[in-house]
Amino acid sequence: MQFSTKAFFTAALLVSSALALPNESTPGERKAYYKGGRRFRQSKRPCTTSSSVLPATTTAPAVVVAAAPQPTPEPVAPAPPPPVEDKVVIVTTTLAPEPAPTTPPPAPPPAAEPTPTPPPTVAAPQVKAPAPAPAEVKVEPTPAPAPVSAPAAAAPASGLSGDEQKALDAHNAARAAVGQKPLAWDAGLAADAKSWAQNLVSVGSLQHSTSGQRGDQGENLYWQSHDKTPCKNAADSWASEVSLYGGQPVGQGDFAAYGHYTQMIWKSSTTVGLGIANDGKGGVYVVARYNPAGNFVGQTPTR
Repeated sequence: MQFSTKAFFTAALLVSSALALPNESTPGERKAYYKGGRRFRQSKRPCTTSSSVLPATTTAPAVVVAAAPQPTPEPVAPAPPPPVEDKVVIVTTTLAPEPAPTTPPPAPPPAAEPTPTPPPTVAAPQVKAPAPAPAEVKVEPTPAPAPVSAPAAAAPASGLSGDEQKALDAHNAARAAVGQKPLAWDAGLAADAKSWAQNLVSVGSLQHSTSGQRGDQGENLYWQSHDKTPCKNAADSWASEVSLYGGQPVGQGDFAAYGHYTQMIWKSSTTVGLGIANDGKGGVYVVARYNPAGNFVGQTPTR
């Protein structure tokens, strides 16, 4: 529904007039007021009630002017508390430097370097050319000689030092391992061996004698840096070459590695003698002589 401008102002005037009326009238007073654009007078009759508004001749619908809506204020969130910063305290400890010594510490004594012990030396074994086969000679048959029993094992030789006896035992143990007969100690061979050992001291190295110097004798040489049981040590060293020998004829393979062992067990050798000589520096030369000699080229020691 739409209202005219006049009706709007008339309604406003009515509202303002109603607000201007007094709540109670004083008896005997006459008051004038406007209503509907006209002036009215109030008589002096006493009134006991509040004044009322007479309706206007021209009735207009009441207009209620609503106040403009006010926006509802948004709730304000409380401000967050200021952040609490974690404080990290770093404590650094500084060690006071140790005072420098006023006097330098004494230098440690130099460590004594051990003197290496030279290993024992074994001279290369000798080989002999095989003896020429004798010319065939026809002879009348003769009766066979009576069988000769094999010699018994050699008894311990009398007059031998403990070292010489151990060397002889080492020889015969090596021979027994391959089925060979034991050797006997020969004093003459021992004297020849000692003479050549003294010659090696003057020479200062291991050197084999020539066939003219030793005749029909085999020879093994050895040197060690101390004087403890030189003969036994020499025999044990020669016997240890068994691990390097494969049963081949003499001259094949590395003869220098196994030739001392093959002379020890040679099938035709029957006697042995050893001699020693000190070199004046703590070392000892050892010479062994065998009769008959062994190590013939192309032959094996046991057959």
